[in-house]
Amino acid sequence: MDSVNKILASGTDPNWRNPDYHNVTALHIASRENNLAVVNALIVGLADIDSRDKYGQTPIMYATNHGHLNIVQTLIAANANLTISVNNKSSWEGYTVLHIAARDNKTEIAKLLLDAGSDNRKQDINGKTPEYLARKYKLTDLANMIDNYTYTTVHTAPTTNEPTTKPDINLILIITGVICGSAVFISVISYLVVRCVKARHARDKPEQPHVEVKEHITFVNEENIEMEHIYNIADR
Repeated sequence: MDSVNKILASGTDPNWRNPDYHNVTALHIASRENNLAVVNALIVGLADIDSRDKYGQTPIMYATNHGHLNIVQTLIAANANLTISVNNKSSWEGYTVLHIAARDNKTEIAKLLLDAGSDNRKQDINGKTPEYLARKYKLTDLANMIDNYTYTTVHTAPTTNEPTTKPDINLILIITGVICGSAVFISVISYLVVRCVKARHARDKPEQPHVEVKEHITFVNEENIEMEHIYNIADR
């Protein structure tokens, strides 16, 4: 977590979208992985609560789909927009976060969303409501709860503008790697660290234009990566 906070404090754009992975942001990944500490750090770092991936899904949809009640609570408290609907995924077209909770039998999350103002009468592009989806999958108790809920007001959140500053892609990828703890990102992290060290050395010591970088990266567990870097400066 210290590394994430330091990276955000350095001015890194927390809303950069990864074009190689569904245009997700770090908040999407942290929400999916149930990493509350990182979610909170990103919120404090002014991450867009309602950022969309390439399918139009928001972080709260990721958390709901994976059943992470505490993440959903946190995003609602941060004023996540519950009226947004998926707009680029054929099987989910028009789904709100409540549709996802109803389809996936996430009863506690559905109740939380209803209490926060989710519209239980909202239809997807095929006219299906959250209640319809629950009944379709024979989730009778959940369907009845949604149907009988007294809807009062729609929960809305202000639209966040797209970032106007150029993102520091190097650092945001490192954030993503730390969050995921996935071997997929190890080679990326290794490459970026080496490149950053070389660039910094070229800036600080132009009289020594070459730098050899050796590094050792090990997994502490599935969610945390420990990186040890050994820098060997040498004239060539």
